[in-house]
Amino acid sequence: MVSVLPQDSNLPCIHFFTGTPDPERSVFKPFIFVPHISQLLDTSSPTFELEDPVKKKLHLKSKPDRRHPLYQNHQQALEVINNNEDKARTILDNMRKLEKELFKKMESVLQNKHLDMDEIANLFPQSTKDEIRIYKANITS
Repeated sequence: MVSVLPQDSNLPCIHFFTGTPDPERSVFKPFIFVPHISQLLDTSSPTFELEDPVKKKLHLKSKPDRRHPLYQNHQQALEVINNNEDKARTILDNMRKLEKELFKKMESVLQNKHLDMDEIANLFPQSTKDEIRIYKANITS
């Protein structure tokens, strides 16, 4: 995580998260705390309610996959990155391009002091979807 904490209290604090364990091969995505933020479904581990092995007496027999969608796609993309030089270059270039776009957008927010609350509420979830789109485009092709 990286945070931008402006001295001007009228400006938002912007936090950048990857949501994956490898920041060098991930996209830092912006997050700003605002009311009515969209659910972070692509970076939330699945829940299993009553079927969760942890809630059962003999919970050692099964092990559910608790990886969230971003992590799952990131892992598949890493396999491609490690095994296909051309696709690796494409994936990494597209990731850096997305990251730069997101940084520019946040610079604009800080410089113009304008927050579109609807856009900000969807900022991290949309950035995550964009990152997953990059992975999927290069995993399946």
